[in-house]
Amino acid sequence: MSACLRLTDDNFLEEVLDAEVPVLVDFWGSWCPPCKMMEPVVDALAETFAGVLKVGKLNVDRNPATRSQFEVSAAPTFILFQDGEVSMRAIGARSHKQLVELINRALGRREAAPQRVVAVHTASQASGRTQLEVSTI
Repeated sequence: MSACLRLTDDNFLEEVLDAEVPVLVDFWGSWCPPCKMMEPVVDALAETFAGVLKVGKLNVDRNPATRSQFEVSAAPTFILFQDGEVSMRAIGARSHKQLVELINRALGRREAAPQRVVAVHTASQASGRTQLEVSTI
């Protein structure tokens, strides 16, 4: 089970903007292959930063008001909120390590968070469909 919050237009103010701790939000779309590849990475970030920040996911198609409010025009987009303000924004798929470094920098943390390696392998099949294989080490 994911440790990530399910964010919506209705709960965004309470869960993110009024939060006592920083919140990393993954703005994603169900139609977006890179977003699907990022699912285990985002789940790993929730574990990596447990007790430091919250991690949430917001479906951009089902929550157009929040998407528009923060001018999200591409998925995935990762935004870190601190005290209700944007403190970091990253657009596009990133590795766990890259996101950890961006988050630590935005939080002013010098120590590295524990590393967790998530490998995503893709393979195209004759049917034209893409198969994703995720390995966590």
